[in-house]
Amino acid sequence: MTMPPSSIRGWRQCFVLFGSKSLAIFVLSRAVVESAGNEIRSTVSLPLPGSSSLHKYLDQFLVTMIDDCDLFVLYKQFPSGGTIWRMLGFDETGTDYDDILAVADCLAESGHEVKILHAVHYKDPLYRKVFGELIGTRYYRKCPDLLVDGEFVEYESYTSNQPKNALRNMLHNGLSQSDSVIIRQSNLTDGYMLRAIQGYLQNGFSISKIQLFNGQYIRTLYKTEG
Repeated sequence: MTMPPSSIRGWRQCFVLFGSKSLAIFVLSRAVVESAGNEIRSTVSLPLPGSSSLHKYLDQFLVTMIDDCDLFVLYKQFPSGGTIWRMLGFDETGTDYDDILAVADCLAESGHEVKILHAVHYKDPLYRKVFGELIGTRYYRKCPDLLVDGEFVEYESYTSNQPKNALRNMLHNGLSQSDSVIIRQSNLTDGYMLRAIQGYLQNGFSISKIQLFNGQYIRTLYKTEG
């Protein structure tokens, strides 16, 4: 496939930022009509917007474009050497945004490289680029919240006033996304939570690490030996 000329290379961040095929089609159409127009048409044979062939072309174009883009923006650096990166297109209005950012702060302050991720449809070319390591695993099609030193980590919080139900929901939902989960600390003893974790292990769940976040600090509750 012939790539569009350099005059529309500035649109690359827009495509990655939107992360949506429908929005990308709209932007591409606007780029063709308003920005690069004749130059693009003379370089790439583009069908009319909305046709199935445009969808196919757009997928190819996005894959090529994504490989040549920075998908993460540096958000914060720490004296420890830790860093926080945010994936382009991250929704700051999400209900758990503040918690995830606080978790990332704790981890990065301890020297970890933390990348804050957002959900991407598994058929989107972005999925293979960001979550490609999950393909072929039990977590394929899932989108964990964080990438910490190259390992996917899910964060789960709760709003229930029933801590036992909250723990069950956090573990079940978190372990469906990753084998490494950070959960919001509830008013339960470590012994009770560890027994709950053992129950999930006996039911065939893969668990590498469970950590607790109390709003300020993170501590490890359970970690697989070895």
